[in-house]
Formats: sequence, structure tokens, C-alpha cells
Amino acid sequence: MYIAEGLERAVTLCDNYCTSLLKAAREEGRATEIKLYERPPV
Repeated sequence: MYIAEGLERAVTLCDNYCTSLLKAAREEGRATEIKLYERPPV
């Protein structure tokens, strides 16, 4: 149970970090380079 919660938290943190990177890249006009790594809309 604790492992699952920790894993879920880690995934959320990573997702937030990746989202921040994508946002920063877009603002710098480099979105096309990073678009490949973007998660498809659910």
C-alpha cells in the first residue's frame, strides 16, 4: 500500500515536472522539438 502511494506520488511529480518543461519550452518557441514527448490528450 505504501509503495503504491509513493509510486503514484512520484509519477505525479514527474508529470508536473514534464509539464513545466513543456510549458517553458513553448514559451521559448521550441515546442516543435519537444512535441514528440507530449502525452496525447485523454
